[in-house]
Amino acid sequence: MGTDSLCALHVGINVSGDVLDVCTSSGEFWRGENDAMGIASLVQRLRPYSVDCIVLAVSDGDAAPLEVALNAAHLPVTTATPRQLRDFANPKGYSRGGAPFDSVTLMRIARAISPPHRGPLIHVY
Repeated sequence: MGTDSLCALHVGINVSGDVLDVCTSSGEFWRGENDAMGIASLVQRLRPYSVDCIVLAVSDGDAAPLEVALNAAHLPVTTATPRQLRDFANPKGYSRGGAPFDSVTLMRIARAISPPHRGPLIHVY
């Protein structure tokens, strides 16, 4: 990513064990470590941008340190359970059946729910 701070981003992050899979609406994908250094690197990478919404999903692992770091950096993040994601994504055609949500799908959900809100995802009929 460049350093254009006017570029508004939507971000999807899937936490799977020790790995963070990230996708941004600017078309970037990357994988980082779910540890202190990996989280600091992710925050540093997102900080220059006007991030509209980050959707965080946990397939397996601990997302609490990541969520704390994103909130501390004043980045708009919402954490969702797999059920909340399925309930939101299925009617919009974002779901792949029972497969885990990947970072691309999470980014699409972030774009759909922008402007961001904190707390659980809600299904809008």
